Amino acid sequence: MKKLIALVCIMVLGIAGIAAQDNISGDWTPDGASWLGDIKIKSMGGDEYKIRLSTSDGVFTTTGKLYNGTIYADFEDEAPEYGEFWVENGDIRVGRGGGGYSSNGAVSGWHGGSQSKHRSLSRYGCATVEKSRCYIKLEFTQKGMNAYIKFRGDYYKKGMAIFYQESNWGPANTYTQW
Repeated sequence: MKKLIALVCIMVLGIAGIAAQDNISGDWTPDGASWLGDIKIKSMGGDEYKIRLSTSDGVFTTTGKLYNGTIYADFEDEAPEYGEFWVENGDIRVGRGGGGYSSNGAVSGWHGGSQSKHRSLSRYGCATVEKSRCYIKLEFTQKGMNAYIKFRGDYYKKGMAIFYQESNWGPANTYTQW
């Protein structure tokens, strides 16, 4: 009898989970103005979703995975930037013509022990490409959806990621499904 009750509970939870996933797909409209606008979500089967995001910078399409009622996804939000990038006193430096430089702010972290190998601690051993990504987190609630974003720049030398800079998660907007 206990096995039968457990089986029925698992089936009910499974059906509720499928119904909740069906409510995720569709058109989502922001409740206020922000960088992140309308979002369209389409189920690709299982825990994968195709996401179309309208932003102030254009329209982006990506795929994401659902985990515990939240879809996680990311996309390249800018074209790669080429130049000279190195870390000095904890800040990311950007080379300028004539030997000058500017700062992109503090480095957030290092890939694969790059810091200890001093691969990019000088202008002469610098990274040459910055790739920018936007990470999104879409949390589904009984009232709608809450969207969060964070941005990250990875710096590459000869195709290998050396260091990165990223923001914290921040609220982007609340959404209503239509």
